[in-house]
Amino acid sequence: MEETFKHLLIGGSAACIARTSCAPLELFRLQRQNPYIPNATLNSVIQKEGFRHLWKGNLTNCIRAFPQFAITWAVFQNSKKYTDQYIENSTISKLAAGGIAGGISQAIIYPLETTKTLLSYQTKKSKYSGVLDCLRKTPNRQLYRGLSVGLAMHIPWNSIQLTSFSYFKDKLDNYSYISPYVGKMLCGAAAGVTSITMVYPTDLIRRRMQIQGFDPSVPKYNTPTHAVKSIIKTEGFKGLYKGLWTNYPKTLATFSIQYLVLDTLNSHFK
Repeated sequence: MEETFKHLLIGGSAACIARTSCAPLELFRLQRQNPYIPNATLNSVIQKEGFRHLWKGNLTNCIRAFPQFAITWAVFQNSKKYTDQYIENSTISKLAAGGIAGGISQAIIYPLETTKTLLSYQTKKSKYSGVLDCLRKTPNRQLYRGLSVGLAMHIPWNSIQLTSFSYFKDKLDNYSYISPYVGKMLCGAAAGVTSITMVYPTDLIRRRMQIQGFDPSVPKYNTPTHAVKSIIKTEGFKGLYKGLWTNYPKTLATFSIQYLVLDTLNSHFK
């Protein structure tokens, strides 16, 4: 129990520190995924709301990210003990444990994912005064809208991310001239970019489903499958990757910091 609590604390702390550091990049990423939302630029946010609102939605993001990555990291560490017993290949064992962790954490915190997205798109608190107000006003059905896509994203995303971090870290151990801190940041950045590139369309569809009914400008989709077909029909296959390039600065920064903090705290507690 004590060990599990440490894993929860390590994972949650790393996630919050990283996301607060990179909140404006996260806002920019959301804006580029859905550019038809009114005032969906960083300049517009600064002019209409002020510089500090580049961090709007960050409190919700941290409230979401702390339990999500805390659960992810703790479940991953505990699941790996069991997958290692039944799966001889260590890479496949990590992939399986990462998938289990991603699915469980996403299912538990998904309403906060939706809340964070809605709060990030509003201007001057035009719709919601805060996290609790958003949760109160948003129907339960909408809070869980896109969950199936979220699971389809987070199961492989966590598997790839956690496994690739270990892979890159093992490879960098051969280069003794690289600082351990720099090495952890490089491995975290590489793991983040690798995972988001491979599962990006599911992230886009999840966001589109979450903001159904938010604004008249938002395209209407009945189901995730309908969303995929509509996007390909109106925007082409490349429409499924709209905003991908804006993910890279955010992902590089966030996961380099997150895995630096994660691995450093993990080593400290050990």
